[in-house]
This record gives sequence, C-alpha cells and structure tokens, in this order.
Amino acid sequence: MISDLNEIFSTNAKHMKKSVIRELLKLTRRPEVISFAGGLPDPAAFPIDEVAEITAHVLKTQGPTALQYGPTEGDSRLKDELIAHHEREDGTQLKPENVLITVASQQGLDLTGKVFIDRDDYVIVGLPTYVGGLGAFGSYGARMIGIELDDEGMRMDLLESELERMRKKRQKPKFIYVVPDFQNPAGITMSEERRLKLIELARKYDVLIHRGQSVQRAALRRGDPEVHLRSGRNRPRHRAAHVLEDTVPRHEARLDDR
Repeated sequence: MISDLNEIFSTNAKHMKKSVIRELLKLTRRPEVISFAGGLPDPAAFPIDEVAEITAHVLKTQGPTALQYGPTEGDSRLKDELIAHHEREDGTQLKPENVLITVASQQGLDLTGKVFIDRDDYVIVGLPTYVGGLGAFGSYGARMIGIELDDEGMRMDLLESELERMRKKRQKPKFIYVVPDFQNPAGITMSEERRLKLIELARKYDVLIHRGQSVQRAALRRGDPEVHLRSGRNRPRHRAAHVLEDTVPRHEARLDDR
C-alpha cells in the first residue's frame, strides 16, 4: 500500500500551481463582493427563459440523440452552422476539419498546449496577458516570453526584435498568443495596422498565431470596424497566416491554413 502519493506524482503534477481563475471565482460567491477580476457577465442578462424553452424543445424532439455520447470533434450540424455563420460574417471559408467544438475556450487553450508544447518550448505572449492562457501553456512546461503592450496593443517593434534575436540563436517560438479585441486584462483593442504587421511578422518568421477571441462579437457597436487576423472579406490574401483561434461564446477552436 502506498503511504505517500507524492512519491508517484508525475513531473507535470509536481509543477502544477493553483488556478488563479479558480481562486478568483471563489470570491464571486461572496455576496458582499462585486468582482471585476473574473470577467463574469451580468446574471441579469442571461436568457434563462429562452434557454429553458430551447432545452425543452431539444429534449422533446431529439432527446435520445442529445443525451447520447457524440463525436469528439463536435456535432456535425453545429459545425455546419458555425461554418455558415463565419462565411456570412467575415467571408472566412472553413471546412468541417477546421472546426473543433470545445467546452468553452479554456479547453481549447489546454488542447493547444497538449498538441504543440513540449517542456521548455518558447511561447510569445502579451505583457500582460490572459491568466488562463498562461496557466494552460505553463502546465505543459512552456517558457513564456512577454512583449509589452501600448495603447494599440502588442508592440510590433519589440516583437520583431525578439523574433530576430531568437532566430539568430536558432530558437523559435511555438506560437504567438494574442488577444486582439478588448485584451484581458489590459482592455486594449489592437489597431488594424498592428494586426497586419503581426501577420507580416508571422509569415516572415514562419510562426503560428494563436488568437484568443472572447467578446469581440458581443461588444462591437453597430458601425464599428471588425478587423481579423485571418484573411477574410476585404483582406488581401497574401497577408494570410497560420492562425489558431479560440472563440467564445461560440465555443470553437479552429486552425486556418491559407
């Protein structure tokens, strides 16, 4: 009988740290606390009646299918709807194999780490950046390199200098992680000029971009420009790069290769 489980913990387990998000969410349960740290929506805005109605309809008409195990990559009909949505919204042309349904964006971040990161691999991130991303990548042993932000987002001059420094040392980051719209925690939206420069640098140094997209569609006002890191409608094709994207509340992650 094992007397001390610490003796058989994996290397990953021994390097695990407390989840900052989990600790923040504990505070939100206290009635005297109004937390601005967790990015929680206003509960009064939840469409409870609509969700109840839709759930009842699905269980009545498709109950056995809805409650049964489904394909790991996600329901094909939902994927078709998401593909059609992005075609209408921004001209992005996707195939079913480009779309993976996840349980919110945090699972997408974790899968990114699992698929791309080996211990001591480099990942370039904003300084500061989303703590959930840092936790997910750090759990797989990534070494984060922070690039400072200003009022227009990640500074491309510093990013280019870092990429060039790494190339001279024969090093290469696995990807560049950015949250271009209402960046968490800085709240900055990256300018169009910076986005295009980021794509240019990603192509020049052959680096994957991981874009976190959580509130873009919900927060844009009518008439605001919607600028994408991908090549889409009204975007020159030669600027396209490899972009891995997690999207909330659409709950998807996709890899575009154009």
